[in-house]
Amino acid sequence: MNEPVIEDLVLPEPEPDPLEGVRRGMLAFALLAVVAGADAWMRRPASEEAELPTVVAEEETDAVEAARREEDARAGAHRPISVKHYSDPHGSMWRFFSALLAETQGKRREPIRVLYYGNSEIGFDRSTSQIRRRFQAQFGDGGKGFLVAVPGWRYQRHRDVEWTQSGSWKIDTIRGAKRKDGRYGLGGVLAVSEGPAWTEFATVPVADSRPDGYLNFPAGTRFSRFELYYQTYPGGGDIEIRSDDGARTMLLPGASHEPRDRVAVMTLDDGPHRVRVVAGRRPVRLYGAVLERERGFVLDAAMVIGAWANSQSVFDPEHLKRQIARRRPDLVVFQWGAKELMRNPQMHPAQLRAFRRAYVESIRQTMAARPRASCLVISTKDMGMRNRNLLVTRPAVPQVVEAASEAAHESGCAFLNLYEALGGEGTMRRWYEANPRKVSPDLGHLMRLGAIETGDTISDILLNAYEQFERARRVPST
Repeated sequence: MNEPVIEDLVLPEPEPDPLEGVRRGMLAFALLAVVAGADAWMRRPASEEAELPTVVAEEETDAVEAARREEDARAGAHRPISVKHYSDPHGSMWRFFSALLAETQGKRREPIRVLYYGNSEIGFDRSTSQIRRRFQAQFGDGGKGFLVAVPGWRYQRHRDVEWTQSGSWKIDTIRGAKRKDGRYGLGGVLAVSEGPAWTEFATVPVADSRPDGYLNFPAGTRFSRFELYYQTYPGGGDIEIRSDDGARTMLLPGASHEPRDRVAVMTLDDGPHRVRVVAGRRPVRLYGAVLERERGFVLDAAMVIGAWANSQSVFDPEHLKRQIARRRPDLVVFQWGAKELMRNPQMHPAQLRAFRRAYVESIRQTMAARPRASCLVISTKDMGMRNRNLLVTRPAVPQVVEAASEAAHESGCAFLNLYEALGGEGTMRRWYEANPRKVSPDLGHLMRLGAIETGDTISDILLNAYEQFERARRVPST
């Protein structure tokens, strides 16, 4: 086992663009065509009409199209993927699908990481746990992934991990937006100890990783790498990490001349573990922890309960870039809109435009640290309401779904229409009337079986899209 390591989180270097040379060539090609056309136009006889010859426009189109084909070939662009309720006109999912393929071919040397931002729709980690199990069963168990140090909200839960706390913790979240420095960590939750306290992360015993309606896969039963994301600051207390009842310990100085984001890494044998993070009398500031293995699929459920689409704007941009760059996600998922619908069952055009703009800005700020990563927007599901004695879909749901689709297209992300995929209008009424129920009485928050069906639906769509991508790698296009 390696010695524990402490690293400062720093701003990432700009990611190299493997297609930069192709794009430069394409631009030069197009410019040459335009110059040639302009020269021909200047040399025309005076009797001719003052317009660019049609042949020049065709030559320019051919040049640009040829460059695009070359770019596609070098990028490994696949044949068009046709999956119901899914679209990716920009080819954003190429990087994520390539990572999955590399894993199946034994070429991947680190986990495949998905960072999933959502609100209470994923707040119990039920649907995301099913997605995690489905992908880990096919691409390998990479561990639980990231979770915040201490729950930020009463209803924040995580599956596939044992997560317990003791002592007094003061919680700051991006929902409260009280911190002037905007430092809330990757998951939007900063935990500050108030006197002696601890938080503990442990694997789930294989016997307790039973299906209970979930895919029968022992998720969360092993990890070999523990990472603690934290902040040092003037007057900060020391932090102790104890693995497996003190078998290994690590002492982290919590004080620094100015606030600094750091991560401590402890490498362990691959297997079941229990790691406790202990604070003394002086306060410590914790962001979260990572439980991971050397390879396989990892899903970080960054659930921000009650979050609006503009919640990401509360982060300090450079701080968020450092956090995301350190996790190196291959895919970032966004699922906003439920909060807006719960507050406004009917939305005016101005509200929808504001929602779309906030969504685009949320994506822009989050993807700044990983611009080459894949990006996926998942729409909200159906959201119900009571209208006298009837259970109906909230009127604004289709418009919010469409606004999310527009935000995805504007941001270059793939889009998954979860609303239609689960059944469209009236789904929550049908799920509420089912026995057993799949949705709670508020007709918005999912019960266990509804969450599992949601996770399966998302998984089916994405795995179907990947299978088409993978087949295109095996069969040469004509």
